[in-house]
Amino acid sequence: MSFCKLEAKKLFFSYGREPILKGLDLEVEGQEVLVIKGPNGSGKSTLLKILTGILAPDSGQIEYFFNGNKLKNFDFYHFFGFCSVEQNLYEELTVFENLYFLLKIRGIEDKERIKNYLIMAKMEQAKNKYFKNLSSGMRQKTKLISAIIHKPVFLFLDEPGTNLDEGGYLFLSQIIEEQKGRGICLIASNNKREFEYGNREIELGR
Repeated sequence: MSFCKLEAKKLFFSYGREPILKGLDLEVEGQEVLVIKGPNGSGKSTLLKILTGILAPDSGQIEYFFNGNKLKNFDFYHFFGFCSVEQNLYEELTVFENLYFLLKIRGIEDKERIKNYLIMAKMEQAKNKYFKNLSSGMRQKTKLISAIIHKPVFLFLDEPGTNLDEGGYLFLSQIIEEQKGRGICLIASNNKREFEYGNREIELGR
């Protein structure tokens, strides 16, 4: 397995005058699944957005390493996978079209890979359904596939069990286990069931 590492030092972030992150230090290495816990408003989702570059911290430093090399900003798109409750895919595209598009823009054309993930998620019969017509659970599974379809080294999951049934949780378990063999996974959650996926935890807002 390739070596990878995430380091964050003295992260500060505020919404207006309200401080959310107050000098957070974080270090995660390959094969780790880190669960980020904390009450609503403690900054779990905000932290993932900062780590993926969606938000910029007020101050602090974030560095990513892969095989001994520090990643540059333009590399992130290929190395990161992200799934959040707020995220959406293209409503007017089918499940397959959404996933194929996300692969193709990364220079990957592998229809077999899409097929395999849809089978794993028990969604092979839904591949030609428009995203807008999917149930909430099927939407969530499609978003999870979209986060891992390019086999990222760094996977970020925000409340990943949202709207999932038992079969959906089985799929979530499978992709987290797969990720452990490839790199790092960070899970932001208040769901005790999802705490079990981590081999380490931090709690925000304490």
